[in-house]
Amino acid sequence: MVDVDGNGTPTPGDTLAYTVSYANVGNADLTGAVLLDDYDELLLQAPFDISGAGTVADGSIVWDLGTLAAAPASRKARAC
Repeated sequence: MVDVDGNGTPTPGDTLAYTVSYANVGNADLTGAVLLDDYDELLLQAPFDISGAGTVADGSIVWDLGTLAAAPASRKARAC
């Protein structure tokens, strides 16, 4: 968190960063995988600095993941 007002708690104007972890825990590759993060529009005005070519639409951040290899592979996506 970038605490703009220095009060030690998230307040309007602060920047929050978080990581979403995902994995295909199955035993077969998954094709056409999509990760959807339905963020709280009251908390986030407009997400920025979204990794992995994520896009914002209708209150959600969407990542088109393509094919996810079968377990144990895992990856991370990040948004602010």
